[in-house]
This record gives sequence, C-alpha cells and structure tokens, in this order.
Amino acid sequence: MKRKRVVVLGELKASQSLAKAYEVQLVNYLTATGFNEGVLLNFGAERLEFKKKFRLPRSEPVSL
Repeated sequence: MKRKRVVVLGELKASQSLAKAYEVQLVNYLTATGFNEGVLLNFGAERLEFKKKFRLPRSEPVSL
C-alpha cells in the first residue's frame, strides 16, 4: 500500500492579532510553492490563534 504524502506549510507570527494581510501572504506562499495546505500560527496574542488556509477553494467542509 502506497502512502499519500501530505505537506503543510506553517507560518509563525508574533502579533497582537492575525491580520487579513497575513492570510493573503500565506495563500501567496502556497501558490508559489505549489503546496495545498497551510497553517498560520500567532503566538503574540493573549491566546494562541491559528487559521488553516488552502491554495485552492475547498468544496467540502474541513474539521480540525
């Protein structure tokens, strides 16, 4: 049985909050690298913030 290779691009931030520009930047990185999934992590807020982004629009809901 052949395993499917999954690659996730991670971007770390230390900001008061996640700005829309950070999400756009992550999608641009995904487009440039050809990776399909990325995670944006922010350690600068009071609590850990994260968003999962995709290079292409997803048709089915995604659960974390």
